[in-house]
Amino acid sequence: MRVVLNVRLVLIILSSVLLSLVFIGCGSDNATPVERTIILKDGQLNVQHLTIPKGSKIIWKNMDGIGYTIQSGSVAKPTVLFRSSQLTINQKFEYTFDYPGTYVFHCTGSDSKVIEGTITVE
Repeated sequence: MRVVLNVRLVLIILSSVLLSLVFIGCGSDNATPVERTIILKDGQLNVQHLTIPKGSKIIWKNMDGIGYTIQSGSVAKPTVLFRSSQLTINQKFEYTFDYPGTYVFHCTGSDSKVIEGTITVE
């Protein structure tokens, strides 16, 4: 009888461990990448803050009457992660975010107007 109880106890413990491993595997690391578009129009962004899963692609599309350059980092502290050429009307620039973190970006218009935004990658 004691051996039967020990076997049952071992089976219960193993089942609990296996279930825990299954639930750990269902975390946000397995989120499906998405594609999102940020529109520049009338001197504004249609969305300034986005949260996306890692591996997702952001597309910036210029729908304004002036050119824009998209660059990572803030105006005061630009970075070299990404930088577009000047986008004229209907042109796009895209970047895929492969690593978690918060990324600041700015868009500089040919009229010197600057718009900033952030992308959070989970």
